[in-house]
Amino acid sequence: MRELRLVKDVRTSVDAGHPWIYRDAIERHDAAPGEVVRVVDRDRSTLAIGFVDEGVIGVRVLGRKKTEVEGDVIAGRLASALAARAPFVGEDTTAFRWVHGEGDRLPGIVIDLYDTHAVIRFDSVGAERFVLSQTGSVESLAAMLRTARPSLRGVLFRRGRGETKDVRVVWGEKPPERVSIREHGMTLLADLFHGQKTGLFLDHRESRHRVRALSAGREVLNLYGYTGGFSVAAGLGGATRVETVDVADAALGLARESWEANGLPASAHTTHTEDVPRFLEKAREANRQYDLIVGDPPSFAPNETAVPNAMRSYRALHRACLRLLRPGGLYLAASCSSHIGTERFDRTIREALEKVPRHVRILERWGGAADHPRLPAFPEGDYLKCVLLGV
Repeated sequence: MRELRLVKDVRTSVDAGHPWIYRDAIERHDAAPGEVVRVVDRDRSTLAIGFVDEGVIGVRVLGRKKTEVEGDVIAGRLASALAARAPFVGEDTTAFRWVHGEGDRLPGIVIDLYDTHAVIRFDSVGAERFVLSQTGSVESLAAMLRTARPSLRGVLFRRGRGETKDVRVVWGEKPPERVSIREHGMTLLADLFHGQKTGLFLDHRESRHRVRALSAGREVLNLYGYTGGFSVAAGLGGATRVETVDVADAALGLARESWEANGLPASAHTTHTEDVPRFLEKAREANRQYDLIVGDPPSFAPNETAVPNAMRSYRALHRACLRLLRPGGLYLAASCSSHIGTERFDRTIREALEKVPRHVRILERWGGAADHPRLPAFPEGDYLKCVLLGV
Protein backbone atom coordinates (compact mmCIF):
# COMPACT_ATOMS: atom_id res chain seq x y z
CA MET A 1 0.00 0.00 0.00
CA ARG A 2 1.43 3.33 -1.05
CA GLU A 3 2.23 5.85 1.71
CA LEU A 4 1.29 9.53 1.41
CA ARG A 5 2.98 11.82 3.90
CA LEU A 6 1.31 14.78 5.58
CA VAL A 7 2.68 18.28 5.18
CA LYS A 8 0.11 19.74 7.61
CA ASP A 9 -0.89 18.49 11.04
CA VAL A 10 -4.50 17.31 10.67
CA ARG A 11 -4.35 14.43 13.15
CA THR A 12 -6.75 16.04 15.60
CA SER A 13 -9.57 16.36 13.07
CA VAL A 14 -9.03 12.89 11.58
CA ASP A 15 -8.80 11.26 15.02
CA ALA A 16 -12.09 12.98 15.88
CA GLY A 17 -13.70 11.33 12.86
CA HIS A 18 -13.44 13.80 9.98
CA PRO A 19 -13.58 11.61 6.83
CA TRP A 20 -11.63 13.87 4.48
CA ILE A 21 -7.96 14.79 4.26
CA TYR A 22 -7.63 17.80 2.00
CA ARG A 23 -5.17 17.78 -0.86
CA ASP A 24 -3.11 20.69 0.49
CA ALA A 25 -2.41 18.70 3.67
CA ILE A 26 -0.63 15.91 1.75
CA GLU A 27 2.68 15.86 -0.08
CA ARG A 28 2.55 15.90 -3.88
CA HIS A 29 2.09 12.42 -5.36
CA ASP A 30 1.10 10.58 -8.53
CA ALA A 31 -1.41 8.14 -7.00
CA ALA A 32 -4.51 7.73 -9.16
CA PRO A 33 -8.07 8.44 -7.99
CA GLY A 34 -9.51 5.36 -6.32
CA GLU A 35 -6.15 3.96 -5.20
CA VAL A 36 -6.12 2.82 -1.56
CA VAL A 37 -3.29 4.48 0.37
CA ARG A 38 -1.94 4.86 3.88
CA VAL A 39 -1.60 8.45 5.09
CA VAL A 40 1.28 8.86 7.53
CA ASP A 41 2.74 11.57 9.74
CA ARG A 42 6.23 12.90 9.21
CA ASP A 43 7.47 10.16 11.57
CA ARG A 44 5.61 7.60 9.36
CA SER A 45 3.03 6.68 11.98
CA THR A 46 -0.28 5.81 10.33
CA LEU A 47 -3.00 8.44 10.47
CA ALA A 48 -5.60 6.83 8.20
CA ILE A 49 -6.32 4.37 5.41
CA GLY A 50 -8.38 5.72 2.53
CA PHE A 51 -8.61 6.17 -1.20
CA VAL A 52 -7.27 9.01 -3.32
CA ASP A 53 -9.72 11.43 -4.91
CA GLU A 54 -9.67 14.38 -7.30
CA GLY A 55 -10.08 18.07 -6.49
CA VAL A 56 -9.66 19.60 -3.05
CA ILE A 57 -10.38 16.31 -1.25
CA GLY A 58 -7.08 14.46 -1.35
CA VAL A 59 -8.08 11.28 0.47
CA ARG A 60 -11.44 9.95 1.63
CA VAL A 61 -10.92 8.03 4.85
CA LEU A 62 -12.06 4.41 5.18
CA GLY A 63 -10.54 3.79 8.60
CA ARG A 64 -7.69 4.70 10.90
CA LYS A 65 -6.20 1.22 11.10
CA LYS A 66 -5.32 -1.30 8.41
CA THR A 67 -7.49 -3.92 10.11
CA GLU A 68 -10.57 -1.75 9.48
CA VAL A 69 -10.24 -2.12 5.72
CA GLU A 70 -9.20 -5.75 5.48
CA GLY A 71 -11.55 -8.35 4.00
CA ASP A 72 -14.73 -7.57 2.08
CA VAL A 73 -15.13 -4.08 3.45
CA ILE A 74 -17.83 -2.98 0.99
CA ALA A 75 -20.14 -5.97 1.53
CA GLY A 76 -19.77 -5.69 5.30
CA ARG A 77 -20.58 -2.00 5.40
CA LEU A 78 -23.53 -2.43 3.01
CA ALA A 79 -25.03 -4.95 5.42
CA SER A 80 -24.32 -2.77 8.46
CA ALA A 81 -25.92 0.27 6.80
CA LEU A 82 -29.07 -1.67 5.94
CA ALA A 83 -29.36 -3.05 9.48
CA ALA A 84 -28.95 0.46 10.91
CA ARG A 85 -32.06 1.63 9.01
CA ALA A 86 -34.34 -1.03 10.48
CA PRO A 87 -35.36 0.91 13.65
CA PHE A 88 -36.31 4.01 11.64
CA VAL A 89 -38.13 2.63 8.59
CA GLY A 90 -41.43 0.84 9.20
CA GLU A 91 -43.70 -1.18 6.95
CA ASP A 92 -45.48 2.00 5.81
CA THR A 93 -42.24 3.38 4.31
CA THR A 94 -40.72 1.61 1.31
CA ALA A 95 -38.14 4.17 0.14
CA PHE A 96 -35.05 5.29 2.03
CA ARG A 97 -31.33 5.97 1.66
CA TRP A 98 -29.49 2.70 2.12
CA VAL A 99 -25.95 4.14 2.00
CA HIS A 100 -25.20 7.76 2.84
CA GLY A 101 -21.54 8.05 1.93
CA GLU A 102 -19.33 9.22 4.76
CA GLY A 103 -22.08 8.67 7.33
CA ASP A 104 -21.96 4.93 6.59
CA ARG A 105 -18.16 4.70 6.20
CA LEU A 106 -18.51 4.31 2.43
CA PRO A 107 -17.35 7.79 1.44
CA GLY A 108 -18.63 9.19 -1.83
CA ILE A 109 -21.09 6.32 -2.33
CA VAL A 110 -24.86 6.82 -2.36
CA ILE A 111 -27.43 4.03 -2.67
CA ASP A 112 -31.15 4.78 -2.50
CA LEU A 113 -33.85 2.14 -2.24
CA TYR A 114 -37.23 2.58 -3.93
CA ASP A 115 -39.18 -0.45 -2.79
CA THR A 116 -37.89 -3.22 -5.09
CA HIS A 117 -35.34 -1.11 -7.00
CA ALA A 118 -32.03 0.36 -5.84
CA VAL A 119 -30.18 3.28 -7.42
CA ILE A 120 -26.38 3.59 -7.14
CA ARG A 121 -24.62 6.94 -7.52
CA PHE A 122 -21.02 8.01 -6.85
CA ASP A 123 -20.15 11.53 -5.72
CA SER A 124 -16.67 11.48 -7.24
CA VAL A 125 -14.34 9.78 -9.69
CA GLY A 126 -12.29 8.46 -6.80
CA ALA A 127 -15.30 6.81 -5.16
CA GLU A 128 -16.33 5.10 -8.39
CA ARG A 129 -12.85 3.82 -9.16
CA PHE A 130 -12.39 2.63 -5.56
CA VAL A 131 -15.59 0.56 -5.77
CA LEU A 132 -14.60 -0.85 -9.15
CA SER A 133 -11.16 -1.76 -7.83
CA GLN A 134 -12.76 -3.67 -4.95
CA THR A 135 -15.67 -5.31 -6.75
CA GLY A 136 -14.56 -5.46 -10.40
CA SER A 137 -17.71 -3.82 -11.78
CA VAL A 138 -20.91 -2.00 -10.88
CA GLU A 139 -22.71 -5.24 -11.72
CA SER A 140 -20.73 -6.97 -8.96
CA LEU A 141 -21.78 -4.24 -6.53
CA ALA A 142 -25.38 -4.89 -7.60
CA ALA A 143 -24.87 -8.56 -6.75
CA MET A 144 -23.83 -7.53 -3.23
CA LEU A 145 -27.02 -5.50 -2.90
CA ARG A 146 -29.09 -8.49 -3.96
CA THR A 147 -27.40 -10.65 -1.31
CA ALA A 148 -28.15 -8.09 1.40
CA ARG A 149 -31.70 -7.38 0.14
CA PRO A 150 -33.17 -10.49 -1.57
CA SER A 151 -36.44 -8.68 -2.36
CA LEU A 152 -34.67 -6.48 -4.94
CA ARG A 153 -35.92 -6.83 -8.50
CA GLY A 154 -33.64 -4.33 -10.20
CA VAL A 155 -30.55 -2.14 -9.68
CA LEU A 156 -29.83 1.10 -11.55
CA PHE A 157 -26.56 2.98 -11.90
CA ARG A 158 -26.78 6.74 -12.21
CA ARG A 159 -23.87 8.84 -13.45
CA GLY A 160 -23.40 12.51 -14.39
CA ARG A 161 -25.66 15.52 -14.01
CA GLY A 162 -27.81 17.64 -16.26
CA GLU A 163 -27.26 16.95 -19.95
CA THR A 164 -24.49 14.44 -19.15
CA LYS A 165 -26.75 12.36 -16.89
CA ASP A 166 -26.92 8.69 -17.77
CA VAL A 167 -29.03 6.06 -16.00
CA ARG A 168 -28.89 2.39 -16.87
CA VAL A 169 -30.10 -0.89 -15.43
CA VAL A 170 -27.14 -2.98 -14.27
CA TRP A 171 -29.17 -5.91 -13.01
CA GLY A 172 -32.71 -7.19 -13.11
CA GLU A 173 -35.91 -5.56 -14.25
CA LYS A 174 -36.25 -2.08 -15.61
CA PRO A 175 -38.51 -0.10 -13.27
CA PRO A 176 -41.78 1.33 -14.57
CA GLU A 177 -41.89 4.92 -15.78
CA ARG A 178 -43.62 5.83 -12.52
CA VAL A 179 -42.32 4.00 -9.45
CA SER A 180 -44.84 4.05 -6.62
CA ILE A 181 -43.45 4.10 -3.07
CA ARG A 182 -44.93 4.51 0.41
CA GLU A 183 -43.72 7.11 2.88
CA HIS A 184 -45.34 7.13 6.31
CA GLY A 185 -48.35 5.61 4.60
CA MET A 186 -48.74 8.16 1.80
CA THR A 187 -48.11 7.30 -1.85
CA LEU A 188 -45.44 9.15 -3.83
CA LEU A 189 -44.48 8.63 -7.46
CA ALA A 190 -40.88 8.84 -8.67
CA ASP A 191 -39.15 8.84 -12.05
CA LEU A 192 -35.87 7.01 -11.44
CA PHE A 193 -34.53 7.78 -14.92
CA HIS A 194 -35.25 11.49 -15.35
CA GLY A 195 -35.90 12.83 -11.85
CA GLN A 196 -33.54 14.92 -9.73
CA LYS A 197 -31.17 13.27 -7.25
CA THR A 198 -32.05 9.56 -7.63
CA GLY A 199 -35.77 10.23 -8.11
CA LEU A 200 -37.04 11.84 -4.90
CA PHE A 201 -35.58 14.03 -2.16
CA LEU A 202 -35.57 11.27 0.43
CA ASP A 203 -33.78 13.44 2.99
CA HIS A 204 -37.03 15.39 3.54
CA ARG A 205 -39.09 12.37 4.60
CA GLU A 206 -39.53 13.57 8.19
CA SER A 207 -40.05 17.15 6.98
CA ARG A 208 -43.00 16.01 4.88
CA HIS A 209 -44.35 14.06 7.83
CA ARG A 210 -44.15 17.21 9.97
CA VAL A 211 -45.97 19.28 7.34
CA ARG A 212 -48.74 16.69 7.26
CA ALA A 213 -49.19 17.05 11.01
CA LEU A 214 -49.40 20.87 10.75
CA SER A 215 -51.69 21.31 7.73
CA ALA A 216 -55.21 20.72 9.04
CA GLY A 217 -57.51 23.58 8.04
CA ARG A 218 -54.71 25.57 6.42
CA GLU A 219 -54.11 26.99 2.95
CA VAL A 220 -50.67 25.73 1.95
CA LEU A 221 -48.16 27.01 -0.61
CA ASN A 222 -45.38 24.62 -1.68
CA LEU A 223 -42.55 26.47 -3.46
CA TYR A 224 -39.97 24.67 -5.61
CA GLY A 225 -42.44 21.83 -5.22
CA TYR A 226 -40.78 19.35 -7.60
CA THR A 227 -42.94 16.17 -7.56
CA GLY A 228 -45.23 17.50 -4.84
CA GLY A 229 -44.22 15.50 -1.78
CA PHE A 230 -44.94 18.37 0.61
CA SER A 231 -48.18 19.08 -1.25
CA VAL A 232 -49.48 15.52 -0.89
CA ALA A 233 -48.49 15.55 2.79
CA ALA A 234 -50.43 18.78 3.32
CA GLY A 235 -53.47 17.41 1.49
CA LEU A 236 -53.51 14.23 3.55
CA GLY A 237 -53.06 16.35 6.66
CA GLY A 238 -56.33 18.15 6.00
CA ALA A 239 -55.26 21.32 4.18
CA THR A 240 -58.21 23.17 2.69
CA ARG A 241 -56.22 24.15 -0.38
CA VAL A 242 -52.71 23.46 -1.69
CA GLU A 243 -50.75 25.26 -4.41
CA THR A 244 -47.54 23.81 -5.88
CA VAL A 245 -45.05 26.00 -7.76
CA ASP A 246 -42.13 24.77 -9.85
CA VAL A 247 -40.49 25.83 -13.09
CA ALA A 248 -40.49 22.24 -14.42
CA ASP A 249 -43.86 21.17 -15.78
CA ALA A 250 -42.77 17.51 -15.99
CA ALA A 251 -42.19 17.47 -12.23
CA LEU A 252 -45.57 19.09 -11.63
CA GLY A 253 -47.14 16.36 -13.75
CA LEU A 254 -45.83 13.85 -11.20
CA ALA A 255 -47.13 16.08 -8.41
CA ARG A 256 -50.63 15.96 -9.91
CA GLU A 257 -50.43 12.19 -10.38
CA SER A 258 -49.22 11.69 -6.80
CA TRP A 259 -52.08 13.86 -5.53
CA GLU A 260 -54.61 11.72 -7.39
CA ALA A 261 -52.91 8.47 -6.31
CA ASN A 262 -53.68 9.38 -2.69
CA GLY A 263 -57.39 9.87 -3.42
CA LEU A 264 -57.26 13.62 -2.80
CA PRO A 265 -59.79 15.89 -4.56
CA ALA A 266 -58.37 17.55 -7.68
CA SER A 267 -60.27 20.74 -6.88
CA ALA A 268 -58.13 21.27 -3.74
CA HIS A 269 -54.80 21.33 -5.59
CA THR A 270 -53.44 23.86 -8.09
CA THR A 271 -50.05 23.70 -9.83
CA HIS A 272 -48.17 26.67 -11.29
CA THR A 273 -45.40 26.17 -13.85
CA GLU A 274 -43.54 29.36 -13.08
CA ASP A 275 -40.36 30.87 -11.72
CA VAL A 276 -40.80 31.12 -7.95
CA PRO A 277 -39.67 34.78 -7.47
CA ARG A 278 -42.07 35.87 -10.22
CA PHE A 279 -44.93 33.85 -8.69
CA LEU A 280 -44.30 35.39 -5.26
CA GLU A 281 -44.25 38.89 -6.74
CA LYS A 282 -47.60 38.33 -8.45
CA ALA A 283 -49.09 36.75 -5.31
CA ARG A 284 -48.17 39.83 -3.29
CA GLU A 285 -49.66 42.15 -5.93
CA ALA A 286 -52.88 40.12 -5.78
CA ASN A 287 -52.92 40.25 -1.94
CA ARG A 288 -52.83 36.44 -1.69
CA GLN A 289 -52.24 35.01 1.77
CA TYR A 290 -51.47 31.55 3.10
CA ASP A 291 -51.37 29.76 6.43
CA LEU A 292 -48.35 27.54 5.73
CA ILE A 293 -45.57 28.09 3.19
CA VAL A 294 -42.81 25.61 2.38
CA GLY A 295 -39.68 27.18 0.85
CA ASP A 296 -37.28 24.41 -0.13
CA PRO A 297 -35.22 25.68 -3.08
CA PRO A 298 -32.47 23.80 -4.91
CA SER A 299 -28.94 24.56 -3.77
CA PHE A 300 -28.28 28.27 -4.19
CA ALA A 301 -24.58 27.74 -3.40
CA PRO A 302 -22.99 24.85 -5.33
CA ASN A 303 -19.57 26.20 -4.32
CA GLU A 304 -18.03 28.75 -1.96
CA THR A 305 -17.79 31.49 -4.59
CA ALA A 306 -21.58 31.38 -4.98
CA VAL A 307 -22.24 32.09 -1.28
CA PRO A 308 -22.78 35.89 -1.51
CA ASN A 309 -25.41 35.52 -4.24
CA ALA A 310 -26.95 32.60 -2.38
CA MET A 311 -27.30 34.66 0.80
CA ARG A 312 -29.13 37.36 -1.18
CA SER A 313 -31.44 34.77 -2.73
CA TYR A 314 -32.33 33.24 0.63
CA ARG A 315 -33.03 36.67 2.13
CA ALA A 316 -35.30 37.57 -0.78
CA LEU A 317 -37.16 34.26 -0.52
CA HIS A 318 -37.69 34.64 3.25
CA ARG A 319 -38.97 38.20 2.89
CA ALA A 320 -41.41 37.29 0.13
CA CYS A 321 -42.78 34.29 2.03
CA LEU A 322 -43.14 36.06 5.37
CA ARG A 323 -45.12 38.85 3.71
CA LEU A 324 -47.64 36.33 2.32
CA LEU A 325 -48.42 34.65 5.64
CA ARG A 326 -51.53 35.34 7.66
CA PRO A 327 -51.12 36.01 11.39
CA GLY A 328 -50.58 32.66 13.05
CA GLY A 329 -49.05 31.29 9.85
CA LEU A 330 -46.09 28.95 9.56
CA TYR A 331 -43.05 29.16 7.29
CA LEU A 332 -40.83 26.12 6.75
CA ALA A 333 -37.50 27.51 5.47
CA ALA A 334 -35.06 24.93 4.18
CA SER A 335 -31.58 24.91 2.65
CA CYS A 336 -29.73 21.99 1.07
CA SER A 337 -26.61 24.09 0.36
CA SER A 338 -23.63 22.58 2.20
CA HIS A 339 -21.75 25.87 1.79
CA ILE A 340 -24.53 27.68 3.69
CA GLY A 341 -24.09 26.40 7.23
CA THR A 342 -26.52 26.86 10.10
CA GLU A 343 -25.03 30.19 11.18
CA ARG A 344 -25.19 31.61 7.65
CA PHE A 345 -28.73 30.34 7.11
CA ASP A 346 -29.90 31.84 10.41
CA ARG A 347 -28.31 35.12 9.38
CA THR A 348 -30.38 35.19 6.18
CA ILE A 349 -33.53 34.87 8.30
CA ARG A 350 -32.45 37.64 10.70
CA GLU A 351 -31.50 39.96 7.86
CA ALA A 352 -34.76 39.25 6.01
CA LEU A 353 -36.70 40.34 9.10
CA GLU A 354 -35.01 43.74 9.05
CA LYS A 355 -37.33 44.68 6.18
CA VAL A 356 -40.43 42.70 7.17
CA PRO A 357 -42.57 44.14 10.00
CA ARG A 358 -43.62 40.78 11.44
CA HIS A 359 -43.09 39.20 14.83
CA VAL A 360 -41.46 35.84 14.08
CA ARG A 361 -40.49 32.99 16.38
CA ILE A 362 -38.36 29.90 15.69
CA LEU A 363 -40.53 26.95 16.66
CA GLU A 364 -38.51 23.93 15.52
CA ARG A 365 -35.31 22.91 13.79
CA TRP A 366 -34.23 19.67 12.15
CA GLY A 367 -32.02 18.23 9.44
CA GLY A 368 -32.01 15.08 7.36
CA ALA A 369 -33.84 11.93 8.36
CA ALA A 370 -32.13 9.10 10.26
CA ASP A 371 -31.22 7.31 7.03
CA HIS A 372 -28.97 10.30 6.24
CA PRO A 373 -26.59 9.97 9.23
CA ARG A 374 -24.05 12.72 9.93
CA LEU A 375 -20.70 12.55 11.70
CA PRO A 376 -20.06 14.77 14.74
CA ALA A 377 -16.67 15.90 13.40
CA PHE A 378 -17.94 16.48 9.85
CA PRO A 379 -20.04 19.65 9.63
CA GLU A 380 -19.69 19.60 5.84
CA GLY A 381 -21.96 16.58 5.79
CA ASP A 382 -24.73 18.27 7.77
CA TYR A 383 -26.00 19.99 4.65
CA LEU A 384 -29.79 20.02 5.19
CA LYS A 385 -31.20 22.71 7.45
CA CYS A 386 -34.92 23.12 8.22
CA VAL A 387 -36.31 25.93 10.36
CA LEU A 388 -40.00 26.20 11.21
CA LEU A 389 -41.02 29.80 11.87
CA GLY A 390 -44.26 31.01 13.42
CA VAL A 391 -45.61 34.45 12.45
